[in-house]
Amino acid sequence: MLFLLRSVAHRPESLGLISATMYLVCLCFLHLVHEQPVLYTAALSSVTLMTLLGFADDMLDLKWRYKLFLPLIACLPLLVNYTGSTSVMIPRPLRDYVGLNLVNIGYLYHLYMALMSIFCTNAINIYAGGHCLRKKSDRKKPTTLLNHATEPDRRLCQCH
Repeated sequence: MLFLLRSVAHRPESLGLISATMYLVCLCFLHLVHEQPVLYTAALSSVTLMTLLGFADDMLDLKWRYKLFLPLIACLPLLVNYTGSTSVMIPRPLRDYVGLNLVNIGYLYHLYMALMSIFCTNAINIYAGGHCLRKKSDRKKPTTLLNHATEPDRRLCQCH
């Protein structure tokens, strides 16, 4: 009997799979009308891989060494298909010392974005687990939606 109580108390939540699936369905519809389908294919594959990572983490309780490595694989389609600028803007206090406004860092920009994806994924996971947001979010989300639906924020409506 004690075993049953422990298993019920440690039940994983995989409700993020539903919202991720709906997001993927919306991306599929946008894929049909977009001018650059390669970018949407990269986005679809990245979101799908991150959804798989989240589901696997919920169901299999992955170790941290895998959680650090798998977001890198998930962001690779976006990094490979990125054709934008790889320049970064120098902060204003440092512009006098450097003498430039923009610095092109090339492939270091891709490395930075890969490390940023790993950091953001794990920061969200740590924050949610440390503050028990997963357990409390079942009550908070509907309450927040009802608050915003019944009483809109007056500060957003004021125009000067």
